[in-house]
Amino acid sequence: MKLTLSSFILILLVQYSLAQKSEKIYAQDDLKHWVSIESLINEDHPKKEEVKNLFISKYEVTNKDYRKFLLSLGESNHNLHLPKVENWKMLIDGDSSLYRYYFEHSAFDNYPVVNIDMNNAVAYAEWLTEELNNSKKRPFKKVRIRIPTSEEWVVVARGKYPEHVKMPWGGPYLRDAKGNFKANILRLSPSMIKDSWDNQGNHQMTIVDGYQIKPVSLTAPIAKTPSTPGGIYDLIGNVAELTSTRHPENGGYIAKGGSFALGEYWANIDSNYPVSDSNPFTGIRLVLEVIEE
Repeated sequence: MKLTLSSFILILLVQYSLAQKSEKIYAQDDLKHWVSIESLINEDHPKKEEVKNLFISKYEVTNKDYRKFLLSLGESNHNLHLPKVENWKMLIDGDSSLYRYYFEHSAFDNYPVVNIDMNNAVAYAEWLTEELNNSKKRPFKKVRIRIPTSEEWVVVARGKYPEHVKMPWGGPYLRDAKGNFKANILRLSPSMIKDSWDNQGNHQMTIVDGYQIKPVSLTAPIAKTPSTPGGIYDLIGNVAELTSTRHPENGGYIAKGGSFALGEYWANIDSNYPVSDSNPFTGIRLVLEVIEE
């Protein structure tokens, strides 16, 4: 399933050109960056009271966002929270010295940060909490930023639709009426993919004998694909999104929404992808909890 390095660079250049056509991205201290979860659901939703003071980010956390966090740290903590760019070797063959460009180069500012684990994600959320509470432009007097639970993520994804729906737009399909993909996922039939787990609970994917794969994308700029009806971008696809909920089987955490490297099954709202360490196809989306208006 691995890409060559030249293919990796070509794909990133194509994706960079697409980034120029993305929607306007609002800063994290702008209320327009956040969507009230309560506004996404019906009046009689059983979780209405639980989500009353919760907002969810319209976007996945980007490389640019995460670099600001790293710049605020001392050298020891900076190194502790650096993305593990060597993880790209899971997907790409070639000179590992070039893997870091995806995170470090300004051309990919608005791409989702990947290769971070839950400790990194929590540290980032705690830093952003302090930043927003000290900002003169803060939308609320006091907030707490954190990683959503799996249940909260599902409430957002399902919105006003019934419990049986598979996708945030109500239907079971990943393409629109014109045949265009609504999400950046691995475009393979599930019958072509063989899933397995190693002794540490890490997920491994191989292509069933007889098939060949030619990946056509990696991550994409945030807000490039259509939003959900509630205005949330990339909730399905692009990168899988860590939740703070433990996976019941492998001891890691549940990631939701699927990614460019995962097949259609993992894009379903109810699918729980197990993540035990950082990888190049999992990122984060944040919730904002209002403590004091």
